[in-house]
Amino acid sequence: MVGIDKTLEVFDDITKLLVSAIVLYQEGIGLKSLMQLGTLINSTIELVKDIPFTAAEIKDLDKEEAAQLGEAAYLMLKTVAEALV
Repeated sequence: MVGIDKTLEVFDDITKLLVSAIVLYQEGIGLKSLMQLGTLINSTIELVKDIPFTAAEIKDLDKEEAAQLGEAAYLMLKTVAEALV
């Protein structure tokens, strides 16, 4: 069994990126947001590097891991939805 640690980490990173992008959009472009944009770009690059590792984890899911991953996906969507409101 491979485990799903990297996949959960990627989900968390995607959540942070989406919320940051929403906040950046809502606050408008200013000096602070430009610095945040640099951080957002760097985080995206790191996220893309991690994505290939998730394939093996997802391919080898057991029922418990699938439930864990489903919960993580739900929390990701809920967090993004809350940031939009």
